[in-house]
Amino acid sequence: MLIGALGVALLAESRQSDALYGVLATALALGLVPTRKNWVGRRSGKVAIVLAIGAILGTLAVGGDLIRILVTASQMAVVIVLILCAALIRPALTELGLDHAVAAMAARAPRSLRGCVILLGVTISGLGLSFGAVSVFGGSLRGRTDDDVTAARAAMRGLALSMILGPSTASVAAVMAAYPHVGWG
Repeated sequence: MLIGALGVALLAESRQSDALYGVLATALALGLVPTRKNWVGRRSGKVAIVLAIGAILGTLAVGGDLIRILVTASQMAVVIVLILCAALIRPALTELGLDHAVAAMAARAPRSLRGCVILLGVTISGLGLSFGAVSVFGGSLRGRTDDDVTAARAAMRGLALSMILGPSTASVAAVMAAYPHVGWG
């Protein structure tokens, strides 16, 4: 299914087709329905629902064009597909022993500085992997640390710091620089 979504994302990008972006966004949204029991009860799921409803009501309250906003926002579906693809990389990296390498790196630091090591690692890798860095570090360290909460918080702070140092567009710019002959728009 993800390969199909990636194919639609690539086609939508190559043709700059609002219809294909819409199909992709709709498919991703419909994909949330069967798994709603997993995410709707969590705090992050509730916050997402409140934010979505608030954005819709706010748009309607100021007389905004909701359809235009949805069409424009549907282009972000490509980013969601890329984040999901980065999550697929995690098992392969684990198979290669990345989880042991990351855990060993954190273990070398004094206990009081381990959160800083994770923060620094995610910040540096976040410049290239963006949200995938949290997935990689989270998957690598889950159950290997004394305190998963500290590791998770350090990873998220590292991602936020990487966004300050080089916004996620830095990853896009790096790819665009690697393929200068490709037309991007």
